[in-house]
Amino acid sequence: MEMQVLDACKIVGICLVRNDDRFLDQVIRNALAFCDELILADHGSTDGTADICRKWKDQDPRVSYHRIAHPSESHELIRPYAGTRTWVFGVDGDELYEPDRLQLLRTQIQSGRFAETWQVMGKVLHCVSYDEDNGVATGYLARPARPMTKLYNFSLIRDWEGPCSERMHHGRVVFRDGRAEGEKDCAESELDWDKAVFRCLHMVFVPRSSIQQKGQVARPNIAEKNAWGWVAKLRYHFACMLGREPDSRTKQDAYMRGPLCTISTDSFFQS
Repeated sequence: MEMQVLDACKIVGICLVRNDDRFLDQVIRNALAFCDELILADHGSTDGTADICRKWKDQDPRVSYHRIAHPSESHELIRPYAGTRTWVFGVDGDELYEPDRLQLLRTQIQSGRFAETWQVMGKVLHCVSYDEDNGVATGYLARPARPMTKLYNFSLIRDWEGPCSERMHHGRVVFRDGRAEGEKDCAESELDWDKAVFRCLHMVFVPRSSIQQKGQVARPNIAEKNAWGWVAKLRYHFACMLGREPDSRTKQDAYMRGPLCTISTDSFFQS
């Protein structure tokens, strides 16, 4: 009896951005070492982010570019992949993955290693500084800090219903086998930095835009803003109008944990 050979699964990246022009070109370049398709979703950038997105759309057929009015629209761009042999890779404009090791991870995925895994967690350094001249970054490792990698096996679900605040955040996941929750593979996040394959430099506490205000530690994220009441939202908008966007306390509490460590960044900034 002849053995049936399954088609290789597809890896689709979705990069949700807003004023991320400092690292975005490298973020996209690195993600394309892993992805068959890369969706760029921009909600309201006013720096050079849109120009970078358009450049990649024009030069690489794997890249599509969408201007969206609200972050929730980014989820609808990947929702049609539910139930297909697709892995969806969520990337932010401050997340630099290591391209050589992403190719190794791609090989592992295509081999079927994670076929029954819903989410693969990665190893992360939440950076508080980046020394470009010396090629090093300093930050907090996850763990003990909280990880934030987003890599999901959409072949295991029938749908990811909304409403979602952004791509792959909130809503209701409908699994094909009726489960309420999927399995996570956390092996990578538990490894030492040097041994991990799925590695990310999270430039969360490093300025990520050419127009970011001086002295800001970290911008509030979408979930944080959605949780505010109307008074807090009003204060936020007034502060932004005055050029004093407040820092994210949520990010500091989640990502500034454990000892500081310094690592080489050369392999993350390849041309």
